[in-house]
Parts: sequence; structure tokens; C-alpha cells
Amino acid sequence: MYAAAIVALACTACASGGTNEPPPAPTPQPGLAGAQFGGLGTVGDSIYFVDHHVRADARQQFEEFVRDVLWPAFQRSGAPGASVPGDYLLQRIRFLKPQAANEDGSYTYTFILDPLVLGVTYNVLEILRGAFGDAEAMRHYGTWTGTWSSDFTVRRFVQSR
Repeated sequence: MYAAAIVALACTACASGGTNEPPPAPTPQPGLAGAQFGGLGTVGDSIYFVDHHVRADARQQFEEFVRDVLWPAFQRSGAPGASVPGDYLLQRIRFLKPQAANEDGSYTYTFILDPLVLGVTYNVLEILRGAFGDAEAMRHYGTWTGTWSSDFTVRRFVQSR
């Protein structure tokens, strides 16, 4: 169904209605991120909620993957020569941890891409390959997807007034 990713779309999914190239990286300002960066955001920004359904016995493994593997991989994706710096992307991705289990005993973790940066891939396997090479990326990827209780879901929203 979906390729496993934070969200498996490189901005071709938002090409209809997407506008220009990604903006240049702004100077970071503590406490501000995503559509709130520098104000209330831009009307029409695409914001994605990506829900990952994680087995109860794999919560720690999932959280460690995000902290120790995924975030550093995003950081490396902004290495010299990258079109968008890693810090710029990380300022636009929020990670929400569940407070309680779902009815089936799983836990839903949500990534918020706010706003989605056009021209950038959020495909986790591609990001891992770029950061760690193919063999290590596949190992990390298998560990991560092994924590899921079901496929992830993606919801798209559009910034309004």
C-alpha cells in the first residue's frame, strides 16, 4: 500500500496547487517552527499529519529509532550540497507521543510536517540511504517497520486564516 516513510511523497503529491521552490533557509528563532515561523504561516501551506501505529511492546524501540537514527539522518540530509538544510527541515517536523493506548492496545505516534517543504523527500528509506548507505539503511528500516502494528496513515490539511 504505502512505502514506509514519514510520508512517502516527494512533492509530486502536492504539485497540483504547489507553488514555487522551497524558500531559502531562514535564521532559526527559538520557539517558532513550521507554519508559525515568522508569523501565522502562509495561507495555502500544506500540512501533513502522519500517524504511525506502534505495538505496545515496541514503543521504546520506535522512540529510540526516531531519536537516534531518524533525526540524525534528517540532519545529515542537509549536508553541504543539499537543496534544503537539515535544520530547516527539522524545524518543520514535530513528533507527538501518545498519552494512552488505542482500543487495540497499540499506540499512535504522529509526525506533523508543518508546512511540507516542496521539492524535498520525506521517504524514510531514501533519507536513511543518503545518511547511512544501502546496507545500514535497510537494517534500520527493517527495525523501524518491525515496530508497527499496522500501516501508517497520512492526513493532509491546508493552512487557512
